Amino acid sequence: MELTIKYSEVKNLAYSLKVKTNALHHLQPYNANLMDVLGANENAHSAILVKILKFKCNGVNEFLPSFISRVLKRDLLFNHEYLNISAEKYRIDAFIRDEKNAIIIENKIHGAADQKEQLKRYIDIAKHLGFSANNIYVLYLTGVDSEYELSKSLAEYSESFMGRIQISSFSTDVLAWLENDVIPNIRDKDKNLLFFVSQYIDHIKGLYFKRDKDKNMNEKITEYLIESMGLKSESLERTISVMEEEYNVVNGLQKRLASLIIEKKEKAFDYWFEKLKIDFPHLSVLRNIDDSTLTKVGVVFYSDKGNFSVLIEKNNDSLYFGIGRHFTKDTILNEKIKSFSDVFLDKPFKLSPWWYGWKFTNYETGYHELSVLIQKTQTVL
Repeated sequence: MELTIKYSEVKNLAYSLKVKTNALHHLQPYNANLMDVLGANENAHSAILVKILKFKCNGVNEFLPSFISRVLKRDLLFNHEYLNISAEKYRIDAFIRDEKNAIIIENKIHGAADQKEQLKRYIDIAKHLGFSANNIYVLYLTGVDSEYELSKSLAEYSESFMGRIQISSFSTDVLAWLENDVIPNIRDKDKNLLFFVSQYIDHIKGLYFKRDKDKNMNEKITEYLIESMGLKSESLERTISVMEEEYNVVNGLQKRLASLIIEKKEKAFDYWFEKLKIDFPHLSVLRNIDDSTLTKVGVVFYSDKGNFSVLIEKNNDSLYFGIGRHFTKDTILNEKIKSFSDVFLDKPFKLSPWWYGWKFTNYETGYHELSVLIQKTQTVL
């Protein structure tokens, strides 16, 4: 009961702080940042980092050495002739590798919980690609500086990789790299890159209350928070002690909710699997659970044009559905099916190597949208 009351108090404080922040935002100078408007999930942040790291001058990835030094905090050289930098490949957020070394970057900017043995799976992928365990490094990027227990995620590698894993943050390490190593070294002719990085810096500063223009607003919010917590007349030492205690409560709640969200998302796919069998009894319904980061469920159509599936799939923080080659033996997209699907998949659907067409959805409407697409597919076959 005492813990329930504490969580209730935290929730009320968070809500009142949000109301106060929104009210103060209306008094702020106008700010135009594309990322603030459009939003950015973890995948977007990974793609942005990779975009900057892939920038070349005279055939050399100019910002990679400083990134390795400042963010990975190692003295590690890569052979630019064999260098490969990718985002969302092999289901790894960002992956840097040459013929010898590999850096696995796990992006937790929004505090998502680790999937079961997540880092172990990524290390196994790197080993399967031919990298020696001694030449594999892990960069675990968090939002803010904090301690993280990674032994469960590393599993059997929890001891052997402790010397080759670095926990760094966007709010401190990535921001310092962008401001001190990237921006000062962008040439005048690369104006698009300058604008791109400047917008990203501004967005990160906004996430962590570091924008200069927000200084007065942040000071007012700080005063409001201290007063709301009854700390206005307390000593500095007491204020620190209480804030640390409250932070631990909030952090514990966040971790618990993150773990619960993962559990409930998996259960949603179990539920949809059973519901599809009821709603579409004459179709082949399949559920994949081999990789919890890419759970999928859907139906397979067998036609004279070829085989394809209509399915819904998730990765760590995104849910999407559409028509794909999943659950079939096809290794590439079938042109006949592509032509067929183009007829009734509207513009929001995007083409990719696995998908004839896919688009984002959410857990409230996802199953309904999937069902509508299955019904539509049945009518046009």
